Amino acid sequence: MRRQQRDITDFLTDGSLAGLCAAAQSITGIPIALRAADGSTVAGEAPNPDTTDEFSTPLSINTGDIGSLVVPSGAPKANQTSDDVRAFLTRLASVVGEICDRDVELHEHLDELSALYKLSSMLVGVTDLDQILTAGIEMAVAVLRVDAGAIRLLTDSGSMLKLAANHGLSENYADATDSVAVDKASDTHALTGGIVLFEDLLRDGKPIHPEAMEAEGLASMISAGLIFREQTLGVVRLFTREKRTFTKSEQNLILSIAQQLAAALASARLVEAETKSIEIKRQVRRARAVQRRMMPAERVESTGLDIAARYLSSSDLGGDFFDTFDTAQGQAFIVGDVVGKGIAAAMLMSSLRATIRTLFDADLPVESVIAQTNKALTRDTQPNEFATVFAGVIDPDTNTLRYISAGHEPTLLIRAAPENNQTPDEIIELRDGGMLIGIDAEQTYEPGTIALRPGDTLLAYSDGLTEAMNFEKKLYTRERVKQALATVLTEDPSATAERIADQTLWSMRCFTGMCEQTDDVTLIVVRVT
Repeated sequence: MRRQQRDITDFLTDGSLAGLCAAAQSITGIPIALRAADGSTVAGEAPNPDTTDEFSTPLSINTGDIGSLVVPSGAPKANQTSDDVRAFLTRLASVVGEICDRDVELHEHLDELSALYKLSSMLVGVTDLDQILTAGIEMAVAVLRVDAGAIRLLTDSGSMLKLAANHGLSENYADATDSVAVDKASDTHALTGGIVLFEDLLRDGKPIHPEAMEAEGLASMISAGLIFREQTLGVVRLFTREKRTFTKSEQNLILSIAQQLAAALASARLVEAETKSIEIKRQVRRARAVQRRMMPAERVESTGLDIAARYLSSSDLGGDFFDTFDTAQGQAFIVGDVVGKGIAAAMLMSSLRATIRTLFDADLPVESVIAQTNKALTRDTQPNEFATVFAGVIDPDTNTLRYISAGHEPTLLIRAAPENNQTPDEIIELRDGGMLIGIDAEQTYEPGTIALRPGDTLLAYSDGLTEAMNFEKKLYTRERVKQALATVLTEDPSATAERIADQTLWSMRCFTGMCEQTDDVTLIVVRVT
């Protein structure tokens, strides 16, 4: 697209220049003609085709000559034109050029403001990245009166500039130059906030794809970086198919357009990120609801047993789980803790719980259930993904507990108080089993067995209970858990499993106060009735 060539006729809006020539003729007494850039007479005596001008001085602006002031050959007194008159006309032409230059500059500023206003109006309310890019490059091409343009955005790695939008470029060119390495780009200076100009693009620009550029017929280029709050997003490039020099005003204009586009892009990305965040939170809430539905009720009815469970999550999705269900061998109860938090831990927890349930349904003893679960977890996970589990089964006929503690916090067995004594007899830590699961596929697990007596209480819990912290950075500890259990059972030897669970959590909360919970807290209380 050829930039518009200015002419003196562009500035003759009120006849002032013609009047100025008449006034100069009156002062000097010599006929003075005003001629356009093509030689046609605008004011004054028409040229004699058979003669040449006695004297001519050009009218010039920054972009070139726009006309001339002429003393026609053969005019009365033309041959007597003095050096003073010539100097007067030269100075007059200079003043006229300056006035026209200012007029051009004023109109360019008005065009710039109009373009930026249109761009701002167009981008207001537009949050789609593709729409912003497409509208922005079309506006830039139109405002600077160039033939084509492209916007390239930095990839996440920051090493490549990928074509994101273009206008006036062929599909072949777009495909051939889709991605460009930053360190090979000819306009890296633009990425730091500068303006890059190539009047002869093929010669001076040293393009990466010269064949494609030559086939596209691109001659000149101007580019500016898309930079918002010192963060570089990409670059906007404008091309002409004829060699062209860009004025300072045009350089300022592309810089202003690039700044507008960068701000709009940054805003759109924030909106996009916020929209994704809202959707992710919505999905997490749904996942949390599913996770909670997968867990059994917090109070379970079982013959000869009183069972209650509690689960306090430190985030929307946790890695702790508990379960209790009937098996062919008796009443099973499980507490597990998967390393980490969030979606990954929750997914691993769901898989782990489902595996344990499936193996118990196959009527396997607890040690085989944990061993096979360990093999499956080790096979299907990364080295940093593992879990601790306590799994126990109570035989209803013998009241015998058979259990495995796989790297888990030891379940506490609180023996019932002896006859005529309210203080619990003793608290036993159940530690038999083996290492945590998910690390060594060949790990074997040795079960522990212990006979239960009426009135005995079992507390299985995750380390979120013992590691709960107060504002002084002190841990709640297993000893405080034991004290809480001893206190409630001393005060009420026949306390229900629900009361014991609630009192244990209340004691923990009294210790931690309003300190933020940093880990899930899960526990199951089983009383032998």
